[in-house]
Amino acid sequence: MKSIIVRAILIATLTGPLVTFLNTVVLSRVNHRYEPPLTQEEMGQWEKLPAAEMQMKLQQRQVPVSKLEWLSVAIHYGYFWRQLAVTSVIPTIGVFLACLCLGRWHRVGTTGASS
Repeated sequence: MKSIIVRAILIATLTGPLVTFLNTVVLSRVNHRYEPPLTQEEMGQWEKLPAAEMQMKLQQRQVPVSKLEWLSVAIHYGYFWRQLAVTSVIPTIGVFLACLCLGRWHRVGTTGASS
């Protein structure tokens, strides 16, 4: 039983965060950035404008970004890794429980077959 738990922990620790990372990259919808970057002062001034005018000003500064470019920038920030850690908790627990169930099922199946 100990070996099943150790294997389940190892598999869950590797698989849960990996699945979350791939899910984050595949499902990301970041497709632009602003050049030059927006400052707090500009945003304060633009908040007073009508929504349509503010949207027009933002669209003028948008530059297309690929997922690879977005990822190469995002991995340098701590919030990216913190969010990844938080969102990988549930998949990790799910993989751990699935491994325990499969290990138990396999153990019961092999024990029942040998008797």
